[in-house]
Amino acid sequence: MNTSLVSIKQNDKGYITKFDSSLVRNELYPDLKKILGRNKWLSPRNKYLKNCIGQIGKDTKKSVFNGQVTDIAIYILASSFNHCMDGWTFLGRALDAQYRFDRATSIHLAYYAELRAAMSILACSGIGVFNNKHLIVYYDNSKLNVHTISQIQMNKTVTATTHKACWALLDEWTRTEQCKQLLMGELAHDSITLGDWLSNLISARAIGQRWLKQWGVDLKRFAEMEDSTARNEVSYRPSRLQPTNHVSIQKNVDFISNFWQLCEPSGNTNYCLQAIDLQLLYSSLLILKKRKPSGYNAAVEKMILSVYNINKDEILTNKKAALWQKQFVGLEESHLNSIVSYAKRKDSHTHADFPYQILSRAFLLLRMATAGCQKIIKEANINSNMLSFWWQPLAENSGLIDQSSYELGDTWQDVTEALSNIETSSTYNSTMQWRRENSNALAILGECERVGLWGMGL
Repeated sequence: MNTSLVSIKQNDKGYITKFDSSLVRNELYPDLKKILGRNKWLSPRNKYLKNCIGQIGKDTKKSVFNGQVTDIAIYILASSFNHCMDGWTFLGRALDAQYRFDRATSIHLAYYAELRAAMSILACSGIGVFNNKHLIVYYDNSKLNVHTISQIQMNKTVTATTHKACWALLDEWTRTEQCKQLLMGELAHDSITLGDWLSNLISARAIGQRWLKQWGVDLKRFAEMEDSTARNEVSYRPSRLQPTNHVSIQKNVDFISNFWQLCEPSGNTNYCLQAIDLQLLYSSLLILKKRKPSGYNAAVEKMILSVYNINKDEILTNKKAALWQKQFVGLEESHLNSIVSYAKRKDSHTHADFPYQILSRAFLLLRMATAGCQKIIKEANINSNMLSFWWQPLAENSGLIDQSSYELGDTWQDVTEALSNIETSSTYNSTMQWRRENSNALAILGECERVGLWGMGL
């Protein structure tokens, strides 16, 4: 890959930093909660409820948005939750395909899970990715406004189509304070934010950029002009004209196990997916260890002491501090879950392991999107009951719950039982035998919607 990346034009970049969450809390959240109180995401009078793309086109002339600002701002906020859950659904179907050793379908669906995750992350910060006109909600002199992006910069100025705009906007967003606040304020280990863990130890902004650039590598590749053929090949070309690499049943089993180990609900509704977050803390500390191997242990001891002193009156004991020392002082690459390791790799889409890599990146991007949605829930003081009109039918239709019980946390037991039923490859002579004898377990282990709902604290 050569030359320049897809990027936002220079005069558009400043608008991304003008999203002010405190003003949003005062102006948009009350309106959103009022609509949620009527068991809807959008008011029936919202101008963009139907034919949103067409209506935006009518309301945007010469790249100037002349529509209903509050209506589109509420639409973008509401879309963050729905893009997120659609992304988890895509990821579940991508896993289903991988369980069938259908790599082309798995890659195709995992890419769209990544795309929806990115759209959700951006929507949480007031950025709506649409067709070829994309909207940024911002404040100017405490007044709500909308800025339109219809062109982006490559080797030349081009139309900002969905795939290109999504990556360009996400790439620029990683440089903002909103990105830092999300990654460092909404992810946690032992209910202590990653921002507290990494304070004065390593640049939070640099870590956030590093993560999102790693996990967005497929969005970047497929957005760039030179690599559009890669997405087209996966999405539109016949996939079985040539022999494909054989993947062992055991390799699929290992991936399934590692994936779901990271999904266990933490029991803290403010920080719901801490098993994933611990792995991201490990990843950050290993970067520090690689850069400063001789000073690593002393830096970690200082980190533990700082975190302990900040939080000791609330939740900690000396025993907990001793456990942290055991966790972090002897940290090695082998402590990383393979999902995090796969996500770092940048092999070609033809590589045998590429499905595992793109599935892992989609998973981590969706973790960020889910954290963004939960941040809105907390800031707007929205509770599970207010969203029950949305999540209960979703969970019931997905087969996660039935009408006798709406307790989502209880469904983790379904996952643990399914994992225990997945046997090793040595037991089976064929994929058919493995799938048929584990069909119920594999069905449950493709239901990723539950992870999104757990992560939002619902």
